[in-house]
Amino acid sequence: MTNQMNAVAIIITLAIASPVAAQTPSMSAQAKAAVVESLRDPDSARFRSVRYSRRPNGQTIYCGEVNARNAMGGYTGYVRFISSIAPNGTVTAEIASERNVAGSMIVNSVWGQVCDAPGVTPVTF
Repeated sequence: MTNQMNAVAIIITLAIASPVAAQTPSMSAQAKAAVVESLRDPDSARFRSVRYSRRPNGQTIYCGEVNARNAMGGYTGYVRFISSIAPNGTVTAEIASERNVAGSMIVNSVWGQVCDAPGVTPVTF
């Protein structure tokens, strides 16, 4: 739980900073991989509404929605995600879902401040 609370604090801190543009294809691939790794069926991932924001402290945050198959083989419906890349290259991801209460808290606590803020740039995963 401590790591999850630290993640919340980091993302909230990032949410109050203003965005600065810039990202690379390898960064978006890393962010996507972090999200896909946490899915039951990574090959079934479908993304939409993906965008990113480069923060003044060097952090790059990707926001969007992902849909993937569950254990029964059916798609679960789109849920929000946040994936971030720290200046040191550390990549993390959180997905909001009923099974992931902590992840939902993290995603929902900053969605409006970072993901819907002016200055985010659409990107394709």
